[in-house]
Amino acid sequence: MSRLVIDEIWRIYLLGIWVDLLCVNKLTALIDYLILNDARNVFVGNHNTHSLFHYHKDRVFRRLYDERAAFVHIDGISICVAGKLLGLPVSVQHRVCYLDWLEPLFSLCVQRGYRVFYLGGRPGVAERAANNLKLRFNTLKINTHHGYFNMQGNENNEVVNFINEFRPHILIVGMGMPRQERWIAMNIDRLTCNVILNAGGFFDYIAGETPTPPRYLGPLGLEWAFRALSEPRRLLPRYMRTHTYFALQLMRDICTRKRIGLTTIKVDQVLSRFGCVM
Repeated sequence: MSRLVIDEIWRIYLLGIWVDLLCVNKLTALIDYLILNDARNVFVGNHNTHSLFHYHKDRVFRRLYDERAAFVHIDGISICVAGKLLGLPVSVQHRVCYLDWLEPLFSLCVQRGYRVFYLGGRPGVAERAANNLKLRFNTLKINTHHGYFNMQGNENNEVVNFINEFRPHILIVGMGMPRQERWIAMNIDRLTCNVILNAGGFFDYIAGETPTPPRYLGPLGLEWAFRALSEPRRLLPRYMRTHTYFALQLMRDICTRKRIGLTTIKVDQVLSRFGCVM
């Protein structure tokens, strides 16, 4: 594949952030294109209410997205709702949750022979998730390391070396926000991979460590409620904080309309800014 089936992407600006309008198929095709053209350490981020909060509150998090994110897809239905309220051409198909992306992403990896490395989770959890994935995608090339390590010094160096020895095409970092973004920001230039994804507790669901929300709740915008009921002590305070902040940002955009925008971007031009010659 010498050219991407989509060489242009709609990019929208709202809530003080930018996101790309990518459905599951387009996002999968984009990942495929990056790997086939030997892109290096391209960070593809995502946004929901949680990341919106950290983007505005955490300087390292914000710098990673502003300076190193080549593309950012929508992970939370709230971003889609905000876009619709602000008159932007967003639909529920532009929300790509990792649980819904699992099948096409790993099917692509099996088809192409792409190697996947997952970094995150408690010791043993990522390995269990990887074994579950191999039962479903039996030729999947995958390796893992838990996320409970010191991000400074020799221990971190050993983790980076372990990842690089595997030479993954796709590195998925799932250590929760904002730890995973800080780790990516610290180590992105030391890694040997094509694509870097931040995925939160993605593998906790695959391992059966965390109850998986019924998939029909996603388009209805109710996954957060299922998760809050499953882990109320951990998630209810977080959701109260992040959902309130989201509402305030949305009201600001509705009242001022100064941060709203829509443009098209050329994929190859974006990548050229990151030193990728396609």
